[in-house]
Amino acid sequence: MQTTTVNAIAINLVGQSRATAKNLVNAYRAATRRSTKGLDAGYAKLAASRLVPTPELKTALVDSERRLTDVLVNTAERVSDRAILAVDSAADWTVEGLEAFASKAAWADDLMVVGAMRKVQLPVAQISLGIATKLNDASRELVQRVSGQTAVKAAVRAAKAPAKSARRVVRKSV
Repeated sequence: MQTTTVNAIAINLVGQSRATAKNLVNAYRAATRRSTKGLDAGYAKLAASRLVPTPELKTALVDSERRLTDVLVNTAERVSDRAILAVDSAADWTVEGLEAFASKAAWADDLMVVGAMRKVQLPVAQISLGIATKLNDASRELVQRVSGQTAVKAAVRAAKAPAKSARRVVRKSV
């Protein structure tokens, strides 16, 4: 579907920006989970070592670390949820403002000056939308990479990629 008005492109741009922001928040969330799993594994290995003298102390250390990890993950979840709510409300507010402006300025759509400006603004708006779409795609890939879901996709991509052809360097005799 191709949007043909600057206002429709602006609303679509807000949607792309909303999705990108949510992807970045989800990347933060996934990174927090992933790092705490690594912390858990390393701490459990340390506690299982001979450095800790008694089993009771080992258990107490592992339990306190898990409680700390749970607090960290729960805090990150709450912050992420609030950030997503803020992104949603800001995007909704922006779209409402764009729609209100479009309805108030509808009387000027048939003016020659507006038509001339539209010819200049429309390609620039479409380029901006294309950039926002690519940023959204990149942020989606970031979420997948941070959460560890790209190993299979990378293998599929590598299998589909054509082999690079060898280039011969031809030297000219002088």
